[in-house]
This record gives sequence, structure tokens and C-alpha cells, in this order.
Amino acid sequence: MLLETHTWLVSDKEYENLIQEHWETVRDIHFDKNSGTPYWINKAQEYKINPKSLRTLQDFLDSPIGLCEESEINQKPISYFIPKSTNRHGLRVFTSSGSMGKKKEVPWTDIGLNYASDYASYMFDKTGISRDIDWIVQGPMGIWQETIYKTITKRNGIVHSASIESRNIKRYFNEIRSPEDFAKNIPLQTMLGPASEFTADTMLKEKIKGIATAIQNLPSIVNLPGFDNVEALYFSGMEIPKDQYEFWRGRLPHIKFISSFGHHQLGFSYNPPSQFETYYTPSPLSLVYIVDKDNPKRLVEYGERGKHKILRMDDVYLWCQLDRDYSERVPPQGELKWDGIKDVQPLL
Repeated sequence: MLLETHTWLVSDKEYENLIQEHWETVRDIHFDKNSGTPYWINKAQEYKINPKSLRTLQDFLDSPIGLCEESEINQKPISYFIPKSTNRHGLRVFTSSGSMGKKKEVPWTDIGLNYASDYASYMFDKTGISRDIDWIVQGPMGIWQETIYKTITKRNGIVHSASIESRNIKRYFNEIRSPEDFAKNIPLQTMLGPASEFTADTMLKEKIKGIATAIQNLPSIVNLPGFDNVEALYFSGMEIPKDQYEFWRGRLPHIKFISSFGHHQLGFSYNPPSQFETYYTPSPLSLVYIVDKDNPKRLVEYGERGKHKILRMDDVYLWCQLDRDYSERVPPQGELKWDGIKDVQPLL
């Protein structure tokens, strides 16, 4: 049985049973010789593995095929990585921004996006962000726009989208440490020109109360007419420097802040209230394991830093790989029953 229950709302025992049932269903879908995923059928044949021997998710992770190479994604068409039996209604393929290297295509379905947006809305509620408010969303097209659109519309809000191509903008954002830095960065202002004009025009006409953007872009927004109406800021996309986050929290104490860590394979992980550097993925179907960089089968202890090993497991996509980032392993908290990550950096 595929997992569709909001697992942050069930007991620990129910959670364990649901995950086991979900894994068995995912395994049977992807490894079916007739209707499964070509990538996984071929992997099982190459390593002479009987899929039924992968009784648990941990059996899979510990097996010779439990770790993929991300470079493989760009070597075959996307159909090679999804089951032949997939109902393509509601199936979408999003392309990563490329800000971290070569662009990669990853499939998502309405089920996965709905699960992610339900979780985002849940975290918005815990942060105290009002429902029924309208937002400006600045950022790249793709899973970012899709997830935040679903989240806001579920909360009875309207989304005003200001598209920004993030691939070439990252290096300029990395130079921003203050409003003064932004004012002097002419190339950055030029690249943001259309989105900035749209934002300014929209804030004049509409009563915008939420803005989703990169924190480095706040200097272009905070002095616009209409910003006094804003009661929520959502940061995502680029790395969020701690000094900038603390600067803006001090300057805008009346505004609710929420941030997320985005990844093209996982979607968006959100931080609990008042825990800026800590993130939890939207469901146990997309997890980050913090592992020993020299032994990716070994989890580091809570409080220790390690390398990211990311997992997606749903009916259209099964994938596990080492990623470039490192962070501290954080235990589950509250209703969340899977590990979190803290202080994400591209270094140990």
C-alpha cells in the first residue's frame, strides 16, 4: 500500500507499519520484470539480486544497488527511470535550476506535490502565518513555483508569480551581505529588473501580505510602497547566510519568517518555528540521511556532521545518492518521526 497518510499525525507504531507497507509496494512496482522501471530491472539483473530479498528499506540501502550515481540521470531519457506501468496523468518532469552544476530532470506526480504542499501548509500554521493572504512569489519556474503555488492556494490565497532565472544569479547573491552591497551591485539589479518591476507594480495595486523570495533580494523589496502590509516572509532557493537572517529578523521583528532547504530530488524541507538552521523533509518518502563521508552505509551520531545521502521512494521514482552537502544530524521532534538536518553547508 502506498503511503498517503500524513505521517506526522500517526503513532510511532503506525508509522513503522506504514513505512514497511509503502516500501514493499514501491519495491514491487519498480522491480516488476514486465511493468517496472528499466533502471531498477537492469540493476537487479546486473547484480543478480532477487528483489524480494530486499524485504525492508534498510535491506535495499545496504545492498550493492542501494546507492546510485547522479551522473546516470543525464545519460538516459527520463522514461528509463520511471515504471513502464506509470499512469502519466498528473506526471510532471521538473528540471533543476543548474545553480549547483549540470541541470537534471526529475519526475513528480500530483500525489507527491500534494503531500509536500500539505506539509508546507502545516509548517506555515506552526509558524503562525495567516491563511487567506495573498503572496508575491519570486523564483525559478519548476518544483519551487509548483509547491508554493499549491501551498498558498490550499490556504485560500492568491499567488502573483515573478519568475527569476537562478542559474546565473547565484554568484551575485553570494556577494550580498548588506543593503549597501545590493545598491552597489549593478549586474544583479539588472538581472532582477523585470521581477523587481513586477513586484513593485503588484504591491501598489494589491494588498500583498506574504513574499517568497531569496533573502539576498530583500533590499530591493523592503522600501517599496505596500511593504508595511507584509506579515510573512518565506526564504528559499539560495543558501541563507546566518548573518543576513539575523539582520533582517532584528530589523523586521513584526514579520513571521519561515525558510526552506530546496533540492530537486527531494522537494523542500522546512524549519520548525524559531529554528532557523534546522530542516525536516516533507515526508519519509524523501529523506536525508547524514552519513560518514568515507562509509555511506554508516549514519553519524546525533549532533555530528556528515555527508548527505538522499532518498526518494514513491510510485514513480526510486533513487538514493550521495549529495554534495554536509550538515549536522538532528533527531526527530514533536510530531515529526524522521531525522532533520542542521547547518547545511557544501563542506564538512
